[in-house]
Amino acid sequence: MSETTRPTLSIIIPTFNRARYLPDALDSIFAQGVDRVDPIVVDDGSTDATESVVARYGHSVRYVRQPNRGTAAARNAGLALATGRFIAFLDSDDVWLPGKATEELEILEHDPSVDAVISDSERWLGTTLVCSSWLADRGLVATSDQPMRLLPVHLQKGKIFATCSLTIRPTVLERLSLPLFDTSLATHEDLDFAIRMQHSCSIVVLPRVLARVRRFDDGSRIGRPVPGTEYPPAVKRAMAVRRYRIFEKALRLRGWPDDSVSYLQAGRREAAIEFADNLIGWRRPGLGSLVASELRHLAFASAATVAVRGLLPERGRTLLRR
Repeated sequence: MSETTRPTLSIIIPTFNRARYLPDALDSIFAQGVDRVDPIVVDDGSTDATESVVARYGHSVRYVRQPNRGTAAARNAGLALATGRFIAFLDSDDVWLPGKATEELEILEHDPSVDAVISDSERWLGTTLVCSSWLADRGLVATSDQPMRLLPVHLQKGKIFATCSLTIRPTVLERLSLPLFDTSLATHEDLDFAIRMQHSCSIVVLPRVLARVRRFDDGSRIGRPVPGTEYPPAVKRAMAVRRYRIFEKALRLRGWPDDSVSYLQAGRREAAIEFADNLIGWRRPGLGSLVASELRHLAFASAATVAVRGLLPERGRTLLRR
């Protein structure tokens, strides 16, 4: 493929039963005004009208269907098909705001040292704005709207950016271990991807709200609570364990600066404590293995904290947090 016919931007769009919202996502791409965009919709086994919705866009959207294997597998399938000079992501219920692609591409075009650009986003629950700045909510406070480098401290904050706010060079993918998105993770596969990116890439933050993350009670979020409701303790424990394993895996990567290591260790510790704080009833399944894991990492104070908080009754843990 010649540079004159190569897409400027490939956009990976995983989807499952979101025919109702998918046009919003696709229309927001074409409204960017960028030449030669290449939206790739990966239908993860939808049972609704997703295929016919995409068909209305003709050859301007690529469509591929696979059995339902989850978001990570769908993103990996889309990445395998991407041929653009740059790659971006957009979940099928999210939308880009005007100027997003132009502003992020401008940074990448003018500074070859930048591997990836992330911008800010707002979060909506149905028709209600619940967070006006994803970055601020994660503790990243910008002093201006000018681009800035992502710092090691942001590693502890969890996923510092929404996936729909990321644009990367394809060469980034060559530095990351396979699978690019970990298909063994039912959730937090994007956190795992983000941390590995921070290990291997030069990332610039554009602190401007250029995307809208939307959540709907539409039945498409299989295995997750209805958006806007409190996650039950069992779900919180499962998610805490996934985060713990992600931080644990990240610490096995060589080459982290010392300050980055300390933030990753703090993230792992916080995940272990959250697991302990959500144990209920008399049984404490998984507590022993998590404490043992902290001891193997020579994190003795953390192991003691997790053990105490995990063994205390719920009321005792509440008093301890006070």
